[in-house]
Amino acid sequence: MTTALKNGSGKLSQTAPITSKFDDTIPYTLRNGVIIQLRQVSPMWITQISLTQKDKKPKPPIVMVPTGMNDTPTPTPMETDEWKEEVAEWESRQAVLYQKLLFLRGVETEVDLAAVQELREFTRELTGAELDKDDKYVYLSCILVPNLEEQRKITRIIEGNSQPTDEAVEVARDQFQGNVPG
Repeated sequence: MTTALKNGSGKLSQTAPITSKFDDTIPYTLRNGVIIQLRQVSPMWITQISLTQKDKKPKPPIVMVPTGMNDTPTPTPMETDEWKEEVAEWESRQAVLYQKLLFLRGVETEVDLAAVQELREFTRELTGAELDKDDKYVYLSCILVPNLEEQRKITRIIEGNSQPTDEAVEVARDQFQGNVPG
């Protein structure tokens, strides 16, 4: 089926196929029986987003270390405990961002807004904390797929062949022939 598209003047300019938003997805049945649609996400897209992030990995503090040559100290990075904590916090934020990007782009499903609102209110009343502002992400990560094992399965499907699985690494290692003549 095709539909006519109008350009800015209101005249027909071309025809394009009408496609469902689920055409490039595959169905996945969750443990609870709900069927969601999964689409593979390009690792290059995520890399491009990561490169443009203002949240950069913290750099270690620089200390001036005397080298004994002409008594000129050399700037040297020093891995302090405080810096290691900053890096761990940054890595945690990056992992959440990665998962969020995968879920928001790679999963198609109807969001139960009432369930999201109820969880937001419950969390706020119990802890005073606010959940992520994106309803779809809260629904997917906290309500629909709260099981970490199932989240990992979904992540592997969304990643497709873009990220090696432990099994794929093991197979590649077993098949590697290190004794190359020459």
